[in-house]
Amino acid sequence: MNKIKQLSDIEARKIAAGEVVERPANVLKELLENSLDAGATKIDIYLAEAGKKLIRIVDNGCGMSEADATLCFAHHATSKLTQVSDLQILNTYGFRGEALSSISAVSRVSLITRESDSEVGTKLELAAGELVSQVSIGCTVGTDLAIHDLFYNIPARLKFLKKTETEWRQMLTLFQAFALSHTQVHFRLFSDHKLLYNCPAINLQDRLTQLWDINLSDQVLKLDTNNNSSSNNKNNSNNLQLSGLISIPQIERYNRNQLFLFVNKRWVRNIGLHKAIIKGYAGLLPEGRFPVGIIFLELDPHELDINIHPRKEEVLFLQAHKIERLVYEAVKQALEQYVSQKFNSRPVEPTGLNSWPNSQFKPANLTSLELNITASNLVNNNNNKSNQNFSSHELLMATTWPQQDFYVEKSLPDLVSLAQDNLASSLNIQDTDNFEHQQQSLNLNQRQYRLLGQYQETYLLIEQSDGLLFVDQHAAHERILYERFTQNLTQENCAQVETINLLFPIVLNYTPADVEILIECQALLKLYGFLIEQFGVQQIVIQSTPIYFKNGDFKNLLADLLVAAHDINGLTKELFWQELNKRFKAQMACKAAVKAGDILDYEQMYSLLDELEVVPNRLTCPHGRPTLWVLNLKDLEKKFKRDYR
Repeated sequence: MNKIKQLSDIEARKIAAGEVVERPANVLKELLENSLDAGATKIDIYLAEAGKKLIRIVDNGCGMSEADATLCFAHHATSKLTQVSDLQILNTYGFRGEALSSISAVSRVSLITRESDSEVGTKLELAAGELVSQVSIGCTVGTDLAIHDLFYNIPARLKFLKKTETEWRQMLTLFQAFALSHTQVHFRLFSDHKLLYNCPAINLQDRLTQLWDINLSDQVLKLDTNNNSSSNNKNNSNNLQLSGLISIPQIERYNRNQLFLFVNKRWVRNIGLHKAIIKGYAGLLPEGRFPVGIIFLELDPHELDINIHPRKEEVLFLQAHKIERLVYEAVKQALEQYVSQKFNSRPVEPTGLNSWPNSQFKPANLTSLELNITASNLVNNNNNKSNQNFSSHELLMATTWPQQDFYVEKSLPDLVSLAQDNLASSLNIQDTDNFEHQQQSLNLNQRQYRLLGQYQETYLLIEQSDGLLFVDQHAAHERILYERFTQNLTQENCAQVETINLLFPIVLNYTPADVEILIECQALLKLYGFLIEQFGVQQIVIQSTPIYFKNGDFKNLLADLLVAAHDINGLTKELFWQELNKRFKAQMACKAAVKAGDILDYEQMYSLLDELEVVPNRLTCPHGRPTLWVLNLKDLEKKFKRDYR
């Protein structure tokens, strides 16, 4: 007797069903895709016991002829391709094909369908893949397909289905995905004879209201790469486009259930793209919290493989890195623009100034002018060589301003004149042209936000029309300095960094291995103004430092450099130096920035905010901590139970 046997057709179909049908949600997905390919504009979904007892789809699509209705349940019958090469150019989900054969093999099926040019429709009933009855019937154009008692003939598979609540969550997430990706379709979802969702055709932003939260549509940002920027034109030239919505940083979820990715209108899961979205929110959401995101990618079908997964739930990109970068940059850019709008929003007009005795809150002068001094003071200006030494405070304000009482009234011309006189004397300006150039840095009371002051000597508090904006002075200054280091400190201009030769060079002890690493980092350290030399087998000596770090903790700084070097030791040589430079810049910025607890005057606060408003990557410090946080007026009113308006 032969040991190898050929399975019967029905047994083979039962086994094949395991690749396509794992749970009720897989069945629902296949049936919804069929309805959409049929051109349906209205789809009703009926479920019983989360699909275990019933999954019924009623659509108004094109329907099927009697011959197609019979053939659609046959093994290896499909309308989407005729040869393997067609897989590369598929632009449909699949129409009454292979999946129906597998589904019918493990359930009882009822099908009613009619085409528009037929006077009557066709009704089929199947059980375990075998045709039970076939009759002509009067019905509307479209298809009514019901799947009863899933896995009734495979008890082993049936007992491994999850609890009804778990299967229901899967079905609901799938329904939401189709409703989001096909806003032109009217969806209705019934569960156990109750209408749960009624979602008429509408735009994507309002679809969020239908599915989740009535207020969510007002708390999302649009993503769109279909504009005229050069980088986006480059993407468009490769037939790569991105659009969608993401939530503002104040909206957070405990899981990823409201993160949806669509590739060519097909809902997919992709770990790399999910990480790219989360990375775009770096520092803006607490650990373990996630945003809301609906992102659509459109690209050439030749650039991806949608058939790597039996149920087409995953996708493989030919150039995954490029696409992940696009998603990350689009999310980050939208959040950057949101923050910019917050800075430029016009606040409620102040009603007056009050004194704040014995308070941790320090109010700022609301009408003063200041010089917009930037962190570029770290680097010499060829037209203005200065020997002034900067502390972390002085990096924010390099000029001496007169002490003014907060409540002395001065007219705008008086303030301008006073600022100009003091500016000229403090910068030793000798000629009119140079003075006029410096004068352009003055911001003549044109800011569109109201700075309330410094809270707990750590946070700058800004009033806006729709809430309060808190800025972490240390994190914000870190980001500013980091970006200035990136812009100004290169191998070409490292000689421009102002340094000071130490009268008594500092000698530090290390292991021979660490000494070797530090000597290899000599060029990197010189770039930032540090001159070190080897002094014995286990010692290095610091000969000079940048002026802005003359009182810094050298030992701690070099210890951080060594830790970073050990962490990234496995990288290639080029990547190693890139990453080490990045980490050292972050440490330098941290050491040189103003600290929590430093008291800033109003000129320094305004100068910090001016720089933060224009600096790139302003949402986080170099270490990933957020630089700002918004307290919405709506949230504040809820706390005081004033949200009845």
